[in-house]
Amino acid sequence: MIEGGIDNLFTAPGIRWIFKPSIVRWIFLFTDILAFVIQAIGGSVQSTGDPDTVKFGSYTVLVGLALSFSVFVVFLIVTVFLHREVLRRRSAPARWHELFWVLYADMILLIIRGAYRVAEYSSLTYHNSISTNEALFYVLDILMMWLLLLIWTKWHPGQYEEINGEKPRDQELQTRSPGTV
Repeated sequence: MIEGGIDNLFTAPGIRWIFKPSIVRWIFLFTDILAFVIQAIGGSVQSTGDPDTVKFGSYTVLVGLALSFSVFVVFLIVTVFLHREVLRRRSAPARWHELFWVLYADMILLIIRGAYRVAEYSSLTYHNSISTNEALFYVLDILMMWLLLLIWTKWHPGQYEEINGEKPRDQELQTRSPGTV
């Protein structure tokens, strides 16, 4: 539902992109999965116990974390560009601007968490001042994810205006008579 509305915003008249919106979506999906796979490979290589292999695995995990962090930053830049174009052309329903601000908050929290994860792992050992500081872990990792959960619970995309002719889920439930499924 939301994806179709975003595609409509991406393809609004006069907005020029280097890539088609559908390709941008696949690029972000692919790089996110790639970053996860790289981290998983690095973690599994570390389990061998051989010091040289463990070091290689640590570098591999760090590359995966850095890729993930970079993708978040690029996604934020693309989102800012899209939002500016939408504001300039007034090509989105009013409530979508609220969704953009929710997305900004989401991305900033993910970038803070990503920066912490890269900094935590940059020494390639778990015995550094960042990795051993439990308060930093709770604030910069767990709190960020908890805030994300709260944000998307309060501003779930399904509550926004009709997109591509579909009613938001909460409006659909309100129009049904009691006892019907």
